[in-house]
Amino acid sequence: MRLNQPKKNPFLWAIIIGIFVVFAWFEGSIFGNIEKIKDREGISQSITEVKIGGPFNLIDHRGNSVTEKSFQDRHKLVFFGYTWCPDICPTELQIITEVLDTLGNNSKKIAALFITIDPRRDTQVKLANYLSHFHPEIIGLTGNEKQIATAAKAYRVYYNRPDQNTKTVSSQSSDDYIMDHSVYIYLISPEDKYITHFIQSDDSDKIAQEILNHL
Repeated sequence: MRLNQPKKNPFLWAIIIGIFVVFAWFEGSIFGNIEKIKDREGISQSITEVKIGGPFNLIDHRGNSVTEKSFQDRHKLVFFGYTWCPDICPTELQIITEVLDTLGNNSKKIAALFITIDPRRDTQVKLANYLSHFHPEIIGLTGNEKQIATAAKAYRVYYNRPDQNTKTVSSQSSDDYIMDHSVYIYLISPEDKYITHFIQSDDSDKIAQEILNHL
């Protein structure tokens, strides 16, 4: 004896197929447009405007007072670190040096900023001596604790000194510490708008090419 088979409803199947077709078109349209926007704008990290960067008031390694408006005619390549950093910071500064070398005459369109996260030890003189080992166009910036904190917050930079949350610090250890900090190189437009950022695994060729895409 054959069991009765449930009757197929052609109208229901038409609705289901129609839903899948519409969904596929919608998904393709959305993601296709995103890729077109990326290609057209040359955006590699994000297609949305990210609020990174902002006002700062600091002293450069030559003793000049500078703000973000001091570099309005140039793109900014911004890196936060400190001179006592044992390995990461000198490595990143060497990469920035290679980037500026690769850019050649276009390096004049870039303000490469090295902002210290360790103003206690990184004085103007200390920054000047330290940066003499890297590209001469790199600008070191320092200030007081509050000024550095304001700049770091604007760029969403994390940093921490071991004794930062303690009230008492021994005199022997107060100038002997390693700081923890995030490691990003930011590309900022002359209008002080975030363009993109680079991570430790990005080499100088990639960074230089990305900069050229926006000049």
